[in-house]
Amino acid sequence: YNFERVTSPATILDLGANVGYSVIYLSRRFPSASVACVEPIASNAAVLRKNFSLNAVQATVFEAAVDSEDGTLSMELAKLDYGHRVSRESVSGAYELANVRSICVPSLMKALGWDRIGLVKVDIEGHERTVLTQENSWLHRVDALCVEWHDEGGESALAELALQFGFFAPECCRGVWLLTRPTAAPSSAPPPPWRLSETVTWRAPEERTPSEPSRC
Repeated sequence: YNFERVTSPATILDLGANVGYSVIYLSRRFPSASVACVEPIASNAAVLRKNFSLNAVQATVFEAAVDSEDGTLSMELAKLDYGHRVSRESVSGAYELANVRSICVPSLMKALGWDRIGLVKVDIEGHERTVLTQENSWLHRVDALCVEWHDEGGESALAELALQFGFFAPECCRGVWLLTRPTAAPSSAPPPPWRLSETVTWRAPEERTPSEPSRC
């Protein structure tokens, strides 16, 4: 998440925070930013809050799933502490399910008192198409968007969003897409070196070790 095209966001919203690894890194890289995150799984949210305490991170936590509207969603629970996803009707019988609160980005912004979001990070296991393409006028108020796209057609979908909402064409590195605005970074800026350069103290269920981040 060390994107050179993202500079000094005043606000950061992490959609799909898991146990808080990316929030800790972004909070350290942008210490003056106001940070909020969304995580629907209670066990992950508990570890996330512990990690924030260990690393002195101040962030608002919404224990919910992000969606295009407020309400409830059914989540498919993975065997490990990651990979949980919004239920798909075609495979709903193959997973343990949990009903969780859902919240849309405009409701998050209203609760936070934010008029704009400097950086939105999205990693929501396949639900990104719904969140980014339905009831998505809030994207006009986003300066930079970082997306892990989980199904096919991500490039074309994000290219359409870039044209619709005034972003530069999406850039990709190993499945992570970045959209920025002309006001957020100069068009002549070089491609970003997608790397993670800091080590943080954190805990995770079953004491798992995070995998090495992608480098480009």
